[in-house]
Amino acid sequence: MDRNKPEEGIASPAEPCTVVLFGASGDLAKRKVIPAMYDLATHKALGPRFAIVGFARTAMSDEGFRDALGEAAKSISEVGPIDANKWNEFASNLYYQAGE
Repeated sequence: MDRNKPEEGIASPAEPCTVVLFGASGDLAKRKVIPAMYDLATHKALGPRFAIVGFARTAMSDEGFRDALGEAAKSISEVGPIDANKWNEFASNLYYQAGE
């Protein structure tokens, strides 16, 4: 599988970038934003290098953030079943910062 080539019918992948997701511990992030970003990643539309930095007031580690989103994605994702290997590859690009 070539991570640099988008699937048929998908636009060229994005340049390397960082997305900051405000309110990352909330329901919208868990139900809509992260599953949509995961779907883009599985279709190689995010490009080979990206980072998603979650920001919210809730204190948690990067790993705690990844775990919470992974559990939510498994139970409420609208993009279909979550492949564990693809999720782990995607989640390695997730980071979290708590703040006011």
